[in-house]
Amino acid sequence: MSKLGFVCQRYDPRMNPLLEAEPPVIICVENPGLMGSLKSIAPNAIYLYRDWMPGQPLDNPKAAAEAKVKALEPVLGLGYAGVQLYNEVEQSQLDVAKRLRDFQLYCLDALQKKGMPVSVDNDSTWHPHFPLDWPALWEIKAEVYAHPNAHWRDRHEYLPAVHYTGDNAGWLRHGAEIDWLRANGKRVPPHIIGEWGWDKGPPVGPWAMGVAAADWLQGLKDYDALVAPNPDVVAYCYFGLGLDMAWRNYDLISPKAPRGLIPALVEWMKQIPAPTPPVPQPAPAPQPSPAPPPISGPYAKFERPEKDNGQGIHFPGEIGPARMPGWVKSCQEMK
Repeated sequence: MSKLGFVCQRYDPRMNPLLEAEPPVIICVENPGLMGSLKSIAPNAIYLYRDWMPGQPLDNPKAAAEAKVKALEPVLGLGYAGVQLYNEVEQSQLDVAKRLRDFQLYCLDALQKKGMPVSVDNDSTWHPHFPLDWPALWEIKAEVYAHPNAHWRDRHEYLPAVHYTGDNAGWLRHGAEIDWLRANGKRVPPHIIGEWGWDKGPPVGPWAMGVAAADWLQGLKDYDALVAPNPDVVAYCYFGLGLDMAWRNYDLISPKAPRGLIPALVEWMKQIPAPTPPVPQPAPAPQPSPAPPPISGPYAKFERPEKDNGQGIHFPGEIGPARMPGWVKSCQEMK
């Protein structure tokens, strides 16, 4: 059983083979009643609900949180395991990160009173473009992770651009955050990669990019090999399966998708052995420190090169065409 899950917006019978392969997590977007249709086919999945509010301003975090919780009221009582606090904001300054923290804490409090678990910290537009003090940012995030209603933490990872290169700068960045949190006795909620796939910016998904079935599957296998053995990761959810027309260039059941991809994907999912559940480990006792220790190693410094060869952010001197897997090179050549 793979850790591959899916992001869904609507039901279509063509989804059934993938649902029957027992995805661990399914994220339902903007359709509260969707879970009923999907759960009859995939009864063991964790179902999370996401109400998409793009560009939501955070100049007043409390008011924004009240609006978010109100938008989620139709979902309460439907049986979802939790909701995602989805809010795409660029954390280009620590002040923005603090406002996002306050927004999430207000939501966590309100949804806890309503009995709804939460997946926090979707930061799909938080890229290492900015000269931030990373440990200071992680200190802010740790306040959200410490909340008892923060059951999961969410990330987006897309191929082949900013988050994923030959050495996977995105995951190393997340790994650096996890290392720092644990070194400082902070709580680390389980990860859900809330969106995964190919993206050059909407609406240019994999089918508009011309990604072939073999390259798509190889990219999936490479990423799965990276996250499957990681006990911090619950699932990574492909965007998407059963999407609205605006996202047809991403949808596995779209007529634009390569022929034969779904049967090949189902066969691969069935061959993957079920992962061994990790043994929970208590967090180390917090140690007093006058200042957060810096992160060292290959992910200590993030820079935006003057020219990135279309591959987005990478570690200077470490990532280049010679070190990219073949499917990354092929995607690069399609531009």
